Amino acid sequence: MVICMTTGSSEADQQPSQAGSKRNSTLVALAVVVFALAAAVGGYALGASSGEDLDAARRSGQAAGEQQGRAEGTKAGRKIGIKQGRKAAYKPAYKKAYDSAYKKALDGG
Repeated sequence: MVICMTTGSSEADQQPSQAGSKRNSTLVALAVVVFALAAAVGGYALGASSGEDLDAARRSGQAAGEQQGRAEGTKAGRKIGIKQGRKAAYKPAYKKAYDSAYKKALDGG
């Protein structure tokens, strides 16, 4: 003997719960959108109110950056200039000094 038990629910009974579920998800989505909008407006207001501080920080940072860039550029330029100066002057100066020392050695003093 087989006994079949049913829960007593049919498709018609499930329709209202699905409608309630859709309504709940719509309300949750709406709440998320409202929260995101409020956060965006608050962030904009906070950022707009600190504009003077931002301008002062930008000027200070720019001045410090220019000073540091000038110092680093001077150092790099000096290093390159010394290297090129040695390259251009060393060989002729060495040859002249060598020839002079050689003549002194041959002349005896």
